[in-house]
Amino acid sequence: LQRRALQVDGFATTLLVFTDDSFLGSPATDTSPASCGTFPALWRMGSEVLQEREPGVDLLAFHRHRVDSGPGCRSDPDDPAHYSVRAPLPTLQLLLASDLHKARIAWT
Repeated sequence: LQRRALQVDGFATTLLVFTDDSFLGSPATDTSPASCGTFPALWRMGSEVLQEREPGVDLLAFHRHRVDSGPGCRSDPDDPAHYSVRAPLPTLQLLLASDLHKARIAWT
């Protein structure tokens, strides 16, 4: 596990990068959504804990096999739209909900 805390232009975030094999999932050549190892369970558990204890913090997840369900994403795992939620190593990002809201407004 590697941790980086960043602050840029008034936005604060923390990145947790997981290097343990159990979070990597299947080999990089397997792009099926079910190939994320134990990482989705960790993400769900972390999200639930944050909702209870730190409701102002969002937990975002990035994984090399993740498939997004957002606008413009197709079910094909090779759709380029999914790359916005992918990273070479499993990564969780802790972000203040207010910062995420400001970023979404700036993006639109």
